[in-house]
Amino acid sequence: MAAHLLEQTLPKVQAELATYYQRGLTPESWDIATAEPRRDMDPALAKALGLDPNRTPSLDEIAAVLSGNRADGSRIPCKQIQRATQSLAAELGLDPLHAPTPEQIGHILDGRRADGEAPLEGRGQILRKRFLEIFGVRGDRTPTDTERTHIIAGWRADGEALRPGQLVEALSATRARIGYIDLCWSADKSVSLAWAFAPTDAERAIIMQVHSSAVRAALSYVEAEIGRARKGKAGRGGYDPGQIGWISFDHYASRPTVETPQVDPKTGEAYTELVTLKVAGDPQLHTHVAIPNVVLTAAGRAGGLDLQRLEGRVHEFGAYYQAQLATRLRRQGVEVVLDPETGAARVAAIPKPVLEAFSKRTMNGTDAARAYAKELGLDWDSLDPARKIGLAKRGVQGDPRQVKQDDMSDWKAWRRQAQTLGWTHQSVLNRAAGQEPPAGAARITEAYEAALGMLDKSLRRRAVVNGAAARGLIASGVESPADIDAVMDAFATKGVRQEGERVGLVWGVTRDAHGRETLEATTTLHISRETELVELARRAESRADRRCGRARE
Repeated sequence: MAAHLLEQTLPKVQAELATYYQRGLTPESWDIATAEPRRDMDPALAKALGLDPNRTPSLDEIAAVLSGNRADGSRIPCKQIQRATQSLAAELGLDPLHAPTPEQIGHILDGRRADGEAPLEGRGQILRKRFLEIFGVRGDRTPTDTERTHIIAGWRADGEALRPGQLVEALSATRARIGYIDLCWSADKSVSLAWAFAPTDAERAIIMQVHSSAVRAALSYVEAEIGRARKGKAGRGGYDPGQIGWISFDHYASRPTVETPQVDPKTGEAYTELVTLKVAGDPQLHTHVAIPNVVLTAAGRAGGLDLQRLEGRVHEFGAYYQAQLATRLRRQGVEVVLDPETGAARVAAIPKPVLEAFSKRTMNGTDAARAYAKELGLDWDSLDPARKIGLAKRGVQGDPRQVKQDDMSDWKAWRRQAQTLGWTHQSVLNRAAGQEPPAGAARITEAYEAALGMLDKSLRRRAVVNGAAARGLIASGVESPADIDAVMDAFATKGVRQEGERVGLVWGVTRDAHGRETLEATTTLHISRETELVELARRAESRADRRCGRARE
């Protein structure tokens, strides 16, 4: 993973310019991406992690931090180490590299190991429950006959497709201690094209700096939410707020990536190796931020990230980044709109056909690899993992019809493609027309109106509020995370729109997949159609006042 994050996606000259304009750290060499520790990291936390905020860490140091250790490979002082668990595949007698057969699935559903010989004793019911959760069966219930048929066929219990790779990954996961989390902040394709085709290096640097500052603003919000060292088992003793650190990696292009299941020959642990195909990438500004699973409190206690507060909120954090990006671009005079299809901040000057054309080459990694293998007379799916990785590293072209190009950002190829499209890009900056977000109530009203359409789409898929408030702030502009709460308050007082009808929101207490009590929101329209939620609404009414704050979260 460390090697994957360090892959350079800029030619040397452009990489040097990016470092110069952004006043960033200089990498060990220009053929790798810059790994930049959090520059304002708390000195005590930096010491605990063994990182120097003013020096780029090496490949080995990054790998050590991602493994949950200090940069020198030693244990982090004063931090409790969680015990790892065996994978479901190992405990059920399954092959960790291949999806189970229908016969093996049937044996497990009948309470036996995969070979059908031995019954699942002791922890058998727990293992069976974990197995069923992968297929979407929650709780202790027994699947219906229809659900059982779907599961044995390798589908989800509701009949939706379940990718074999996704199933293998879930079964082979060892639930090892979490060393870090990777948050990827990606700009809309229109922003990336405005950056790539900027008429001057200075304008390109401004756009990249806007992206970087939006990422930092989003990380500040994330830190406030998950930077809490919990006390006691599962946080039963409360928590202490603390500081978190990170290492960021700026990438400038997207390329197909193949995920190949592997087994460590020494430990027997299953893992997934990421191999980026050697094909010229499309312009795509994105930043990977690896956050070590460490929170350092003011008292010097080291705990883990409060990852429970991350569940179900990834889209919210991503939308907040998009809102910050839109706000900062408008200050530079860039016209930005909320894209109703993607929910992202889109630069209005980039035509839709151009966006589509520059997204086609980044095809699915496995499809690209299959196409390349077929040209050589090979069957990709029948190759062993070692041969797949070797073949991918040799130089896969994502589209055989295209001229072979550099294996990273190919500026000449981008410009040739723009000429083919008949597209000539002009500057998107207009400093004289720079705009600040509307003040106070006007900003929240504009965000509320914009969010209604996004929320309506979400409610058609599931009757919950999920990041729509933050999406609305892309249209209006944002000042701070408090704006999200303000838009949520507007949802509660003014109602929302569902299927063209204005309806109210109702807060309800339910339980998540882990059995923890949580709050969700649904609509009065949905309650009228789903009689089983009536009891949920009654419970919510009696608890609404004292749980209102958590409901907004």
